Amino acid sequence: MDPAVLAAIIPTPIALLAAGAAYAAGHIQGRSAYRGAVDAVRRQHQRDAYAAFLSAIRDYADQTEIGACQDAARRQVGVGPFQEEDDAARERVYRRASQIRAVVPLEPVRSAAAVIDLEGPKEVADLAQRAKDHARNAGREPVGPNFLERLNRGLELPSGTPSRLLMLKAIDEFTAAARDHLNGEKSPAPQQSA
Repeated sequence: MDPAVLAAIIPTPIALLAAGAAYAAGHIQGRSAYRGAVDAVRRQHQRDAYAAFLSAIRDYADQTEIGACQDAARRQVGVGPFQEEDDAARERVYRRASQIRAVVPLEPVRSAAAVIDLEGPKEVADLAQRAKDHARNAGREPVGPNFLERLNRGLELPSGTPSRLLMLKAIDEFTAAARDHLNGEKSPAPQQSA
């Protein structure tokens, strides 16, 4: 065979191998660049979902706080600060405060938790779900004399830990887990609460 033809044929497989390697490297690099952008957008969506949930559940916690419900009830019932002999007025205020607490809308919390359920990860979504469940129960807890007096005096509460305190603890756990996830840190497994 002619040496000029051999010289032209021998580099062809090497050129094909080099072209294949360059294509594969370019494909991998392009895919990584795409994934990086997608991951950044996804992380921003998670951040927005977590912030919306925290805003909704903290608003709910503020609106269902015992003192806030009692103050609103006092204004609506037309009663000033309690005195020892005001048993009838105190009972009207407690009843009205329980009604006020029961009608605080939970829907913003539910909606925000549903988005977190989609965005994940599962551990963070589970903590949001737990906080939402405790919030629902906290809104149903009556505001009454035994509970408030025992809470104010630092005495043991009659029926276990109130859902409101469990909700506040779950909010803190969710916040820590969401922060760790967004910052790429590994958070410890959440503790189960009642």
